[in-house]
Amino acid sequence: MNSQSPVHGIRASRQEVARPRPQMLRESFLDLSGEWGFAHDDGDRGLAEGWCDGRALPRSITVPFPPESAASGIGETGFHPVVWYRRELAAADLDAVGHGPDGA
Repeated sequence: MNSQSPVHGIRASRQEVARPRPQMLRESFLDLSGEWGFAHDDGDRGLAEGWCDGRALPRSITVPFPPESAASGIGETGFHPVVWYRRELAAADLDAVGHGPDGA
């Protein structure tokens, strides 16, 4: 498939310009764009300290933008070996796009 080939009738060049342009499109998906909790973990302590326990992270980031981008709300271009993102999803949201317990 070349860059001019339509994928499900939509070409990447016609998608919203503020979003990354995936090479492939899915018939159903849950758009995870929006505000997420965020933390740099330069000391790589998060796993040992249980940061995956559902606690709030200290900062907020706008996904799909990377933390290096000003559009993310972070805009830090330095190297950070480990970062954490957190967002809660509702089961109903996953069910609506076929990714619940009975979905794919």
